[in-house]
Amino acid sequence: AEDCDFVIAVKAMGTKGINKTRGKDITLADTMIGSIQIVSNGLMDRSFQLRKPDLLLSAELEGFKPSDFRRASEIVAANTKLLEQCKKAITHHLEGS
Repeated sequence: AEDCDFVIAVKAMGTKGINKTRGKDITLADTMIGSIQIVSNGLMDRSFQLRKPDLLLSAELEGFKPSDFRRASEIVAANTKLLEQCKKAITHHLEGS
């Protein structure tokens, strides 16, 4: 990361976990992936303390379960604002402001 001019990190794991999927069937896989997310979020937070990215984007995952791999196009569509945030930040950086 020292060789990079601009570091972008994307937090693409749910922070609210299974709580936001009320009314949906929660599988064993959802529970296992949710547990991994808890650990991974902690590791990412620690990593960001050691080397803060220039831009940290957090994906909007509310309403999606950890096992919703087949809904990738919906997840991407729900996060189009991240692309705009990224474009603005990169433009700002390149202009040196």
